[in-house]
Amino acid sequence: MSHFTVLIIGGNIEDQLEGFNEDITMPRYEKGEVSEEDKKQFVDYYTKAKEANKNLTFEELYEKEGKGWNDNSWKFRRGIWVETSTYNPNSKWDWYKIGGRWEGMLMDKQGNPCNSGLISELDFLTPRVEAEETALKYFDEVSALFKGGKVPQPKLTWEQILGAGHIGDIDTKRKFYHNQTAMIEIAKVKEENRDKFGFFFEPADFKCTREEYGKRAFNGAFSTYAMLKDGEWFEKGQMGWWGMSNDEFTQADWDIEMNKMLDSLEDDVEVTIVDCHI
Repeated sequence: MSHFTVLIIGGNIEDQLEGFNEDITMPRYEKGEVSEEDKKQFVDYYTKAKEANKNLTFEELYEKEGKGWNDNSWKFRRGIWVETSTYNPNSKWDWYKIGGRWEGMLMDKQGNPCNSGLISELDFLTPRVEAEETALKYFDEVSALFKGGKVPQPKLTWEQILGAGHIGDIDTKRKFYHNQTAMIEIAKVKEENRDKFGFFFEPADFKCTREEYGKRAFNGAFSTYAMLKDGEWFEKGQMGWWGMSNDEFTQADWDIEMNKMLDSLEDDVEVTIVDCHI
């Protein structure tokens, strides 16, 4: 269970959100064929739990115990067993509140925090510019601490090492990662300049130009987990967004496209921050 931010574009907040309500009960529909593994788990559970069930066929056993297993959601149709459901397949939330944990995430042109407003009333530029200036200053300060003015990069990233089956267990992988020349140098500099490095410092964040680092901060100054526009839900990693697949779509990509969306809106369009929970 978690909370996340949604930027709702346009009015009719309740109407736009309603189609994604987890509590909606749908007309029963088929989700697909019941797998042999699912059938086996069901049979194993009830034959071990009750001695009298051991001589029953799958069909007899499901007729007897299906209610307790999954409320008889498996149905025998067209010669196969299919899983059915009344759960809303578009479920995104079970509770929401305007602002909520992100109270005042937006800012009006007088510098006041708010949860909603017309595009003409809101200031998205100032936070972006401030974030870029702060990022460029940090980039310069950190880069200057290393030889050549550049943060060294390990030959293998943590993700690459984590996925390497031949390196060993998790502790061995951790040692391997931190024993790389670049990581040893970074550790030494971090020890001598603790005030400059946060807990989540990643050398890969500096594997770019100064301009790119600043622009990433500019685009990420305002970003939500999802957007809802004209009753259509968009979120990072959603297949098909701007022609990209799930594994190609990074946070930086999301931030760029979200800013494009915001900048394309007319002045009289209302936007609202909503705290959703699922």
